[in-house]
Amino acid sequence: MKLYLFDETLSLLSSLDKALSVPGGILLAGRPGIGRKSCVSLVSTMLRIKCVNPSTSRDYGLREFKKELKVFLELAAVDNTPVVLFIEDHHLVQPEFLELLNSLISSGEIPGLYT
Repeated sequence: MKLYLFDETLSLLSSLDKALSVPGGILLAGRPGIGRKSCVSLVSTMLRIKCVNPSTSRDYGLREFKKELKVFLELAAVDNTPVVLFIEDHHLVQPEFLELLNSLISSGEIPGLYT
């Protein structure tokens, strides 16, 4: 992995290490181009946390997004595996994706995900 160590990158690495070391969730937002994905991958590997992200494709829709969220949530809740869900702006191809994520962040669940 090529990772250039600027001051912002080092600061992000230390912040991520501190935030991901304790149980709970965080929301990381920031400018593009400072290596968020690389830093999250590096820190999650160091802490033995599984880093997952949606695999969007051309025909990716709400059904596929919900299916992947189910897999990610089952991995975290049922299998008791520490998971980092990494979602970038290009993964949010439909406005409904953002609504589902907002519900997950604010209440910890997605209404209607499981029947």
